[in-house]
Amino acid sequence: MTQSEELIQQHQQSDLYGEKWQAFAFRHHLALFLLYGCIPACLALFVLSEFWLHQPELMACLMAVWLILMFASIWWAGEFRCPRCSRRYAALGGGRSISLTRGLFDKICPNCRLAKFETHPL
Repeated sequence: MTQSEELIQQHQQSDLYGEKWQAFAFRHHLALFLLYGCIPACLALFVLSEFWLHQPELMACLMAVWLILMFASIWWAGEFRCPRCSRRYAALGGGRSISLTRGLFDKICPNCRLAKFETHPL
């Protein structure tokens, strides 16, 4: 393989890493938005119910939907696969982990040591 072919292959792999990290960034930001917005949203729904709509059952259902979406998005972010080793990012060995925030706050993949948002291959 010539040097130019190697450079083209590295560039293509770098683009693939970039696309995967963009997908992770979306998952990550959605999970953090729902996580950090949970208490303000529930308080806003409570106040809305208490002083304006007077429908506590509806507001309780909306709070439950927010919580379900929050846990689902955190799980979805934790299921992200590392672009290099294809194991779950921040899950040692790709095995099952009970950590709810797995991968949200980790800086490197413990399996292959790929730094978060790193775009160049090995």
